[in-house]
Amino acid sequence: MFPMDKKVLFLSVFALLLLATVPTAEETHNSVISSSNTDFFAKAYTERNPIVITSDADFSSQGFPGNGSESNPYLLEGYNITSDDVCIDISGTSAHYKINGCLISAPVFSSNQGILIDSAPNGTVESCIIEKHQYGLRIASSEDCVVKSNTVRDNSEGLSFYDCDNFLISNNTAFNDEISLYLTSSYHCVISNNTLKDSTKGGYISGVYLNVIDNIVKNNSEYGLFTASEYSTVAENEIMQNPTGIYFYSGQGLNISFNQIYDNTEYGFYGYEYDLRDSILANNTFSDNKYGVYLSRVIVFANPPENFTFVNNTLINNGLYLGNRADSNWITDVTGTTVNEKPLGYFTDLNDSIIDGTQYGQVILINCSYTDVIGGIFDNVTLGVTAISSNNCTFMDISSLNNSAVGFRLINSDDCHIINNTASNNLNYGFILDNSHNCSLTNNTALDNSQSGFYISSSHYLEIYNTSAVDNSNHGFYLDNSDFCNLTRNIAQSNNETGFYEYRCSVPEYHENEANENGYDGFNFEDTDNGTLVNNIAKSNSRNGYSFTSSDTYTLTNNTAESNANNGFFVRDSYYHYLDFNDGCANFIGFNLDSSVNCSLQNNTAISNSLHGFNLHSSDNSTFIKNNATQNILIGISLTNSSSCTMYQNTVIHNNIGIQVDIDSESNLFYLNRFGYNSLFNGLDESYSTDWDNTTQGNCWSDYDGSGHYLVDGSPGNIDNHPCILDLYVPTLNQPQDISYELGETGNSILWIAYDLHLDSYVVHRNNTLIDSNTTDGTNITINVDGLDIGSYNYTITVNDTMGKVSVDTVFVEVFDTIPPELDHPEDIDYELGSTDNVLTWNLTDFRPDSYELYQNGSLIEEGFWSGGDIQFIIDGLPVGTYIFTLVANDTTGNNASDSVIVSVVDTISPNLDSSSDIQYELGSMENSITWTVSDLDPFSYEVYVDGSLMENSSWDGSQIDYNVDGFAVGSYNVMLIIYDSSGNHAIDNVAVNVIDTTIPTIDSTPDFQYEVASTGNSISWIVSDLDAYLYEIHCNGVLIQSESWDGSNIEYNADGMSVGSHNITLIIFDSSGNRASDSVIVNVTDTITPTISSPEDVTYEAGTNTHSISWNVTDASTLHYVLLRNGTELYDGTMNDSKIIVDIDSLALGTYNFTLIVTDEGGNTANDSVLVHVLLPSSISTTTTVSTQEGWNPMIIGLVAGIGIAGFALVVFLFIVPKIRNRERL
Repeated sequence: MFPMDKKVLFLSVFALLLLATVPTAEETHNSVISSSNTDFFAKAYTERNPIVITSDADFSSQGFPGNGSESNPYLLEGYNITSDDVCIDISGTSAHYKINGCLISAPVFSSNQGILIDSAPNGTVESCIIEKHQYGLRIASSEDCVVKSNTVRDNSEGLSFYDCDNFLISNNTAFNDEISLYLTSSYHCVISNNTLKDSTKGGYISGVYLNVIDNIVKNNSEYGLFTASEYSTVAENEIMQNPTGIYFYSGQGLNISFNQIYDNTEYGFYGYEYDLRDSILANNTFSDNKYGVYLSRVIVFANPPENFTFVNNTLINNGLYLGNRADSNWITDVTGTTVNEKPLGYFTDLNDSIIDGTQYGQVILINCSYTDVIGGIFDNVTLGVTAISSNNCTFMDISSLNNSAVGFRLINSDDCHIINNTASNNLNYGFILDNSHNCSLTNNTALDNSQSGFYISSSHYLEIYNTSAVDNSNHGFYLDNSDFCNLTRNIAQSNNETGFYEYRCSVPEYHENEANENGYDGFNFEDTDNGTLVNNIAKSNSRNGYSFTSSDTYTLTNNTAESNANNGFFVRDSYYHYLDFNDGCANFIGFNLDSSVNCSLQNNTAISNSLHGFNLHSSDNSTFIKNNATQNILIGISLTNSSSCTMYQNTVIHNNIGIQVDIDSESNLFYLNRFGYNSLFNGLDESYSTDWDNTTQGNCWSDYDGSGHYLVDGSPGNIDNHPCILDLYVPTLNQPQDISYELGETGNSILWIAYDLHLDSYVVHRNNTLIDSNTTDGTNITINVDGLDIGSYNYTITVNDTMGKVSVDTVFVEVFDTIPPELDHPEDIDYELGSTDNVLTWNLTDFRPDSYELYQNGSLIEEGFWSGGDIQFIIDGLPVGTYIFTLVANDTTGNNASDSVIVSVVDTISPNLDSSSDIQYELGSMENSITWTVSDLDPFSYEVYVDGSLMENSSWDGSQIDYNVDGFAVGSYNVMLIIYDSSGNHAIDNVAVNVIDTTIPTIDSTPDFQYEVASTGNSISWIVSDLDAYLYEIHCNGVLIQSESWDGSNIEYNADGMSVGSHNITLIIFDSSGNRASDSVIVNVTDTITPTISSPEDVTYEAGTNTHSISWNVTDASTLHYVLLRNGTELYDGTMNDSKIIVDIDSLALGTYNFTLIVTDEGGNTANDSVLVHVLLPSSISTTTTVSTQEGWNPMIIGLVAGIGIAGFALVVFLFIVPKIRNRERL
């Protein structure tokens, strides 16, 4: 037996090995076990043949451990059973059993079950790998089983349960199956914590009282979870990346809550037939599905139904979609449900209400009337606005975009108004109207939707006005089975299919619509009758501009079809079409009638089409009147297999072939038409029954020579018996350029070239006066225009042909004088300021001289007339500067010439400056100044410097300059003047200024005085002055005690604190020049006050005790000398200030002592005090006992407590006093 620690190690390693054998969920559906894995499984499992159990006894007889009890079930464990047969087959048992940790497989895919359990309750299947069978695990007619922690893969049905009650199915992983989990006809089962993924179908669940909780269902190709259950719960599941997350077919009493359903490509939740009774869809999150919640058909068993609530759900980037039959009974409560963080706007049975759409994430109206929804942006919410069975409602100023279904959807809603809304980039339609009548759509836009912009079905009497459908993937406007609809001023552009498509409709009306650049047709009408199209435009569509198929009785008036790839107008299999005043230009075929009968085309135009202007194929009994087919690449009018048609007063010109009739077209009549200028044939007729006149009137042909009948090209040789000449054009006349020439030039003429088959004559007028006329046969016509005077002339030619047609051209001839006067260019001039005789001279010539102007720097200074020769101007007296003199010379025709001369006036002469004398003056004297005499023609400024420092800078007008030098301090100064003129010339003069000081300072004498020592407020004040004060000194008894700088103010000296005696205080003051003055004051300090000394009490203490002392307080204003006596003998002397003297009297021998303190101040004043000290025998010693004192030192401590306050502290000094007598007698 293993020790415990080794046993733990062994089990741990074994567990890791088992985990290593479990395939990952990412293995593909067709994967097989690799050879290395096979070797491993061979080691990890026990290989054996299939197991068949048909009774409880078989478990024991086949040697499976256990006894069949709940606590000790029969155990089938650790087997590798790989077989095409059923690997484990258990049936007809009641004992408890457990299949654990087995590998169930097949060499190749098997049509049998991997594990089959039938009528065998109390089983557990755990931790098995089951693969490659029709049914991986199949359990039927059993109860109380557990299926958990299994890996099921590559089966048709992975986990399959039928008629199973009280099951726990948990923690299984099933993938790469046709269906991962299939459960039906079962009760009270729990399906939890399973992963169902990467299969065709995730889970199919049908039963009663089921709990589907906390499963992961992902990446299945058909649906995630299909359920048709009752009284069941689907909660806390994560369902993602399937086409449909939850497919709910039917059920009641359901609780679908707290699920995370996201990233499913079609539906998050799809309800097909849904019994609403007692059900709740709550607290789920639906995000990024195409449809968040889609309820298609609802079966209502109760009226009203039992509660079905849709509360507290969160829809993110998807929304709620209801089927067409929805009514207000479907959902009873939507409290707390949001769409993109805004409340779901779900409204039922409202009347006469206004809804602010900006407050909601999605808006749904059911059974509402007279309700207005205004504003709002519904972005990526599956479907922005829904109205079902809601009448007389208005939807205005709303944007619905990026939705996975539809922008706006109206079902069974009449008399509604849709105004100023936008539906863009929705995955289906922009707008849907289904069975909604008498509605109006105004100023709406459908842009870039993945199907049609507007889908209208079974909705009659609609008014669609000023609405656009652009860049939609199908049609712009699609109307199906919708009658009496009127579309006016709408635009359908760049849609992938047709701009306007009507199918199975009646009485449509289209006015002023545009359909351009669509992928199919601009307008397409199929099985639609009795329509009217007026003033519409269809351009650049990839097929037809207008297409009508099996659509009868249409009137088209003033419509335009231009640059469409196929036909401008295409009518097929239709009757009674009337086309008037329509234009079909630059299409492949302008007008194409195919198998259409009894049509009428009048006043239509087909120009520049790539094939035919008008094409009739198998279209009989049509009438063409006053149509125009011009410049079409092949045929103007083509008839193939079309008979009994009448065409008159049509114009067919400048095509390759004018009109062509094939051999199968019979009994057609053409008269009063104009055929001409077609490149190959004006007419090509292969029919043997065509009439080219009505017996009295034929057609006009451009190639008819005017005599006899006209032979129409073609094999039958048909003729026009009453032809006429077609001359549509006036003579061709070139248009020479207008002529202009300089007066006096020659060789100027006009060349006209005229061409016509029937030229006659010409006339030429100049300014309405006839100057030439003649007959012409087409030769060049030349008119000479030389020799004209200055002016404009109108030459007009008129050319006539014999048919009375006229061409006119006009050439304007202008004779002009553009040569300006000639004038020379004098050289530029420089002259010195103030010089004279400076003159400008120009020489001018012209045939027609007139006037001149002279400008100085752009300003006119002189003007006059000139007749040729020289013009002179005096330019003296100009200030310094540069001047541009410009002369402009004019002639009588307005030509002018100009020339400019630059005149520079310079100043190169420096200003005149007379030198001034140097100056010396006494400090403080006044009216000292320097005067300079200066002059210049162009003075500008001056500068005065004192010792190099700029003191004055001012403009200068040429007058003398005075500079005041008062107030200078003592010293020598250099005063320099610099004067400038405007040209920068300058002159300099320097003047020396010397300021002296010979005056001594003044000082008022102060009287002597006396004061008591230590008194305060004693000072000496001197009144002093000097203009150049420097410093002062104060001496006491000849000793310098203070020296400071002096600013000339009075000086005061504090004499407090001097010692007793006589003191000589002397003040000496100096100025900067060394002049000095002094004054002495005698100060006598006296002391007449006796010191004060305290009187401490006498002291008595017992010998041997301590801390005994005498303390005297002594005060006096001056320094004291003290003497301490004991019994008349001096112990100590010294000096002191105000102090406290403390004498330590411990350790004295027994007896009485007299301590006397004597103090004397500096004034000789004395004070003293005495204290008696009694040293007694200790009370504990008998009176007969004597105490001897030890011979030797008997120290006493005197403490001087000085009265000096330093930061709040008192300095205490203790002195050890040694008595003068070492040996004392015993007291």
